[in-house]
Amino acid sequence: MKQYAIVGFGCAGYHAAKRLRQLCPEDKIHIYERTERGGANPMLTTYYAGGKIGFEQMFPFGDMGHICREFRLELHSQPVVRVEAADRKVVTASGESCQYHKILIATGASALRPAFLRVEGRGVFLMRTVQDAEMLRAYVQANRVDTAAVIGASMVGIKVAELLQSRGIKTTLLDAADRIFPLAAYPETAQEIAQALETQGLRLRMGVRISGVNTEGVLLADGGVLPADLVCLCIGTQANVEIVSNTQVVEGQGVKLRRGIVVNTRMETSAAGIYAAGDCCEGRNLQTGENMIIGLWANAAAQGQCAGSNMAGQPEEYYGSFPHNITRFFGMTFVGLGDPSLPGTYRTFCGDDVKAGVVLSDRKIVSMNLLGRCMISGVLKSILVKQLGRETRALSTTQQGLMEQAGLPREFIALVGGMEP
Repeated sequence: MKQYAIVGFGCAGYHAAKRLRQLCPEDKIHIYERTERGGANPMLTTYYAGGKIGFEQMFPFGDMGHICREFRLELHSQPVVRVEAADRKVVTASGESCQYHKILIATGASALRPAFLRVEGRGVFLMRTVQDAEMLRAYVQANRVDTAAVIGASMVGIKVAELLQSRGIKTTLLDAADRIFPLAAYPETAQEIAQALETQGLRLRMGVRISGVNTEGVLLADGGVLPADLVCLCIGTQANVEIVSNTQVVEGQGVKLRRGIVVNTRMETSAAGIYAAGDCCEGRNLQTGENMIIGLWANAAAQGQCAGSNMAGQPEEYYGSFPHNITRFFGMTFVGLGDPSLPGTYRTFCGDDVKAGVVLSDRKIVSMNLLGRCMISGVLKSILVKQLGRETRALSTTQQGLMEQAGLPREFIALVGGMEP
């Protein structure tokens, strides 16, 4: 009988365990996770903090006890301090050490809090985990908060700004970048969003560098101070790789790291028998061919399933993903597909209550932005996936009908469907 270990039990860990159990009905699967609940979706924590969903709704897989019974998993609540790659051992904080046939590292990522950013005083929060959401929600309910600053004009930052603004708190959204959603939005789309946000009372400070946070508010690099009773840092994430960062790459037995754990298309690390999946690892960007962290829920699920299959000895490859964002805020929906920094010819289209932008290169779609009330991201993503797989991106009758119902203009539909002359 073989023994497998999964360190971390978010989206990637759950899907790996599910796949392993399907393929290895008699083997033992050990889970190392400190929480007694199933993995939470980080994007749902903002909805809980804002009172839009209940506590249990943050956990799409349900209760940890139920999951362990369903898949016959052995749960270890001790935190893991390191994975010894050469011996395939998991070592916990209590000193326990156990050797496994295969190990999956699925430790996810944490909210970034840069070392250079000096933070003093109360009323400073991060936003990623369930605990982060509980702390912010409790603080806003228990204290008088008149002004707030959200640092980071990201998909998370905009949701935090929305929940604070909805409570009547005068909120300012800041970023060192020159526009909102700098990694997903075209400059023109970002300007449209900014105008709509300011119309609704949100204050924006783009292109502003921060030096610290104290009891007065946000300290700006130019010496100014932005008064704020509450500050939330939403400036990105960093991969949780500490448990393998102290290993040495000796004769291929160590775990290679860059910003995250480097894996191949089978989710294998540079160390034999050690796999990684989810936000802690760098998978392949289908557009550029380079490895990078693509922190998407669906990406983590696919990587976890792929890892589970290969750990069980059934070859499977996950060739990668690409940046894909969809978020709803302040009555708008934004969809960003692909990398907007890649070169090409930019075109815009206006439909019924929706604006679309597309960048093309050699008649191929490089990236897309949609802004409005358009709920059509799944269809558009499937078109880009087909193109990246060198398939025709011709639309089915159903896809074309859905895009027409969403109010997208015919010229845009013809372009993305490869029907434009």
